[in-house]
Amino acid sequence: MFAFMHPFQTIRRLEHEVTELRTQLATEKSVHGCRAISLMTPVESISMLQSKGADMLT
Repeated sequence: MFAFMHPFQTIRRLEHEVTELRTQLATEKSVHGCRAISLMTPVESISMLQSKGADMLT
């Protein structure tokens, strides 16, 4: 199938696929991140959130 497609069409299709997969990955990370926080102790979760906040500020 790929041999018959124009190279530009193949590139566009693959770029679209990568975008969809990145979106899916971001969604999965946020879902699992929320679950991980809920399993932590309050001190662990506060520490992790503070470090993320510090990273965002830099």
